[in-house]
Amino acid sequence: MDKKKYVGRSIVRKDGEEKVKGSSIYTDDIILSGLLFAGVYRSNVESGKIIKLGIEKAKKVPGVKAVLTYKDIPGRNLVPVVFDDQPLLVEKRIRYYGEPIALIAAESYEAIEEAKDKIEIEVEKEPRVITIEESIKKKHIVNKRFSENIFQEYHIKRGGVKEAFQNADLIIKNKYSTNYQEHAYLETQSMVASHDLNGRFSIFGSMQCPFYVQEGVATILGIDLSRVTVNLMTTGGAFGGKEDVPSIVAEIAALLSYKTKKPVKYILSREEDISVMSKRHPAYIEYESAFSKNGALLGVKVNYYLDAGAYSTLTPIVLWRGVIHAIGPYTCDAVEINGYGMATNKVPCGAYRGFGTPQIIFAGESQMDIAAEKLGIDPVKIREINAFKKGDITATGQKLKDSIGIRDTIRVGKKEFKWSARKDKIEKFNAKNKYKKRGIGAASMFYGVGLGARGGPLQKGSALISISKDGSVQFAVGTTEMGQGMYTVLSQIAADYFGISVENVSPSRVTTEKVSDSGPTVASRATFISGNAIKLAAERLKSNLIKFMIKKGIVKKGSKIEFKNEKIYETGRFIIGFKELSEKAWLNRVKMIEASWYLPSMTTYNNKNGQGDAYVVYSYTTNFVEIEVDLVTYQTTVISLYSAEEFGKAINPTLAEGQIEGGTVQGIGYSLYEDMILEGGKILSNNFSTYLIPTIMDIGELKPIIVEKPFEEGPFGAKGMGEMPLMAIAPAIGNAIYSATKKRLFNLPLRSEDLYNEFKNK
Repeated sequence: MDKKKYVGRSIVRKDGEEKVKGSSIYTDDIILSGLLFAGVYRSNVESGKIIKLGIEKAKKVPGVKAVLTYKDIPGRNLVPVVFDDQPLLVEKRIRYYGEPIALIAAESYEAIEEAKDKIEIEVEKEPRVITIEESIKKKHIVNKRFSENIFQEYHIKRGGVKEAFQNADLIIKNKYSTNYQEHAYLETQSMVASHDLNGRFSIFGSMQCPFYVQEGVATILGIDLSRVTVNLMTTGGAFGGKEDVPSIVAEIAALLSYKTKKPVKYILSREEDISVMSKRHPAYIEYESAFSKNGALLGVKVNYYLDAGAYSTLTPIVLWRGVIHAIGPYTCDAVEINGYGMATNKVPCGAYRGFGTPQIIFAGESQMDIAAEKLGIDPVKIREINAFKKGDITATGQKLKDSIGIRDTIRVGKKEFKWSARKDKIEKFNAKNKYKKRGIGAASMFYGVGLGARGGPLQKGSALISISKDGSVQFAVGTTEMGQGMYTVLSQIAADYFGISVENVSPSRVTTEKVSDSGPTVASRATFISGNAIKLAAERLKSNLIKFMIKKGIVKKGSKIEFKNEKIYETGRFIIGFKELSEKAWLNRVKMIEASWYLPSMTTYNNKNGQGDAYVVYSYTTNFVEIEVDLVTYQTTVISLYSAEEFGKAINPTLAEGQIEGGTVQGIGYSLYEDMILEGGKILSNNFSTYLIPTIMDIGELKPIIVEKPFEEGPFGAKGMGEMPLMAIAPAIGNAIYSATKKRLFNLPLRSEDLYNEFKNK
C-alpha cells in the first residue's frame, strides 16, 4: 500500500481549537425568539396502573404554556426502536420508576416545577420485577406482549459439546454478574425543537443518530419524514448513550413545540439524566469451560442474561453482539451459547461502548486465567495456545481470512509490558510487603467491526463531496462527530484521495437535509463506512476532472494520472495545479459535486441456527495490567495498564491513542469504581458525588500500543476501534487482583467490600 501524505499522521484535530477556546456551539447555546423550556412529570413507582390523572391545576400556573398527556399526541405514542414496544408517555400502565407521564412547556424552570406539584395522580401499585432472577422466575409479567419476560433470545450451537466435556481434562464452571454503567458524558441529553408556518420541524441536538431522531419526531407528530430536519450540534460525549434515547428527548421537545407553536428547549439536569436515561445492561452469566491438559479450549457452554429494563429498546442487538463474542478470540470446536434479554421494572437499558460484550468478556477471560492456574500454564501462554490465526473458525462457523491481529497484540503487548520481568519484580515486592500486594493480569478480546449481520438495512453509508472553484473541498457524511475525532480522520482520508492539503478540506456538520440515512454512528463503524463512502465520491469527482482534462487535451487518454502535493501528474510529469484545474473545470461547467453510497460486504449469519459469517472483519485487543491491593483498606489501585490494539491502519495515531486512553479509563471505572445503587427500581446514585468515576489520580500509567494489520476493504486499510479499549479491562484487572491476593471476584464492579469479605470468610 503506497505511502500517503496525511493518512498515518497525527495531525491536529479539525475541531480542536474551537473546543479549547470554548467557541463550539452546543444545544444549550441556542436562543430563539419566544423560546420555552420543557419539563417532564414522571412516575414515582416501578409498576402500577393510573387510576386518575388531573392536569388542570398545573395548566393554570403562571408561565406555563402547555401540559400534555398521551391524549395530546397527534401521531403514534411510540419511541421507535427495533420492537417498537415503548410509548413516549404512559397511557395506563407504569413500568419503571421515572417513566414519563405528562409534559410541561413553560417560560421558566420555576414554573415547570410548580406545575409538577399541581399535577394530581392516583396510582394503584402492582407487583414489580427488579432482578434478573425474579424475571426468569416470572414473578410478574412486566409487559404482556412478552409473556415469558424475554424480549429476545439467541442460541448458537456448534460441534459435539457433550463429547468435548466428556473428554476434557479440566472443567471450570462459575457464575458471574455485572452492574449498570452510566455513560457520564459531560453534556447531558439536550434538544431544541422549532417549526415554521409550513409545518416543517427543525431539531437541533446532541446525538449519535440523527436519522433515528428524525423517525421518532415524525412518528410522534404523525407527519412525513421529509418534514423533519435534524441538525447535529456539537456533541459533548456520547459513548452509546446518545444512540436511541435522544429520540425520546427530541419527541418531547417537538410535541411541546407542536402544541405551543413556539420553539422548545429540553435540557436534562445531571440527576434526571442519570435517573432515567439508558445504561449498560446488568448481566448474569453462567459460564462452563472445558480444557485439555495442554491448555487447549475444547468446549464452552454459556447462559447469558441481560437486564433490559422495562422496554426492549436496543436489547435485541446488544444481546446478539454479546452472544457472538461469548467465546472470545479463541478457536473452540464445541460451543453452546444461549442469550436472553430479560424484562424488569427498571429504567430501559441501551447502547454503551462495547455493546453487550464487556459483560461476557469479563466472564470468559476470568475463565481463561482460572484454567491457566489449574493447568500450571502461564496466563499469557494459554491465550497464545488458543488465539485465532488465519483459517480458524469462530463460534458461528465463520472462517477468518484477513487482518487477524490477536496473536500480534499478545506478542507485542507482552514484550512492551515486560510480562516475565514484571512477574519476578512483583514476587520480590510481595515478599517484602505485608500489607500491600501487587499482581499482574492479562485479557484478550475480539470485536466485530460495524453492525454485522444483525444490522440489516442500517448497514450503509453516504457521503456528499463538492470541489469549489478555488480548489477547496467540502464533504458531508451521515455519521456523526461526538468527540472521537471523526471530522479529522475523514478529512485526512479525503485529502489523500485528492492529493491536496488537509487544511483545504472542510467537514460539514450533519443534517438530514444534506445526506441520506446512513444508519447509526455506533459499533466502531464511522471510519470504515464513511471513509469508504468518501473514497467512492472522491473517485467519481476525480473521474470527472480526468475526463475534462482529456477532453481539453491537458492529458492523454490512457496515461497514468496522479493527484498529489496539490498537483496533477501525468506519468510522473507535473501537468497542472489542483487549484488551477478546479477553476478551469468550474468555468467549463464540469460537475463538481458527487454523492456516494457505500454498502459493506454481505454477511451470511443465519439467526435460526446461529451459524455463518457474523461480521465482515474483526479488530483485536490484549490488555496487560499491574495493580496494587492495600490489605488494610482492600482498595485496588492501577499501577500501569498497557493496551495493544489492532484495528487495521491507524489513520491518525494520536487520535487513536486518545481513544485507547479514554476507553481504558472508562474500563477502569467499570472495573473498580462505578457502582450504581438502587432502591427497588429507583436509582439513588444519580450524580457524580454518589456515582464515582475515575479521576486522573486513579488511572496509573496508561500506554497505548498500536498494532497494524491493514484490511483490504477498509479505507487505506482501516477497520474500527472506538469501542475496543474499554471492553477487556475488567477481566485484566480482576485477574491481576487474583494474582496479588489469590482471591477471585466474580461480580463487577470489583469492590473493596467484596475483597474484604473474601479474606474474612477464608
